[in-house]
Amino acid sequence: MTDPAHLTSVMRILAILGFSLLLVGCSLLEPEDLGEVTLTTGSNAYAAGEDAEVRLENTSGGVIEFGALACVAFERHDGNDWVLIESLRVCTANLHTLQVGEALDTTILLDASLVPGRYRLVHRVYRDITEDEGVVIYSNPFEIRS
Repeated sequence: MTDPAHLTSVMRILAILGFSLLLVGCSLLEPEDLGEVTLTTGSNAYAAGEDAEVRLENTSGGVIEFGALACVAFERHDGNDWVLIESLRVCTANLHTLQVGEALDTTILLDASLVPGRYRLVHRVYRDITEDEGVVIYSNPFEIRS
């Protein structure tokens, strides 16, 4: 007879392994093309610590879903490539929708620790967050000046 405690432990390990494989597998899939979904900043230059105007606009063929724009990621151009800037920002798991033809205007606080250079915003949008891994979109490049 199998020990129930041992069986529970094995089931937990299998669940963790399965979830890990799902995450790795999803990161390898090619995203569906969403058409025209744009992320733009209101200016081409900002100072670190300043508020930046941001617009997410959906002119694609369907509704999009996305997480809070306050939680966008930043990439910095190092002269050759775009490099993701690690952040310790805590974000809530909010899901928003944007209908065809709609736009969302907001402001985000640019971290005061950003060094001068060329940056862009990075965010993931979805057709259906329960069925696809989404598409990563990038803003126009902008400068952080000293």
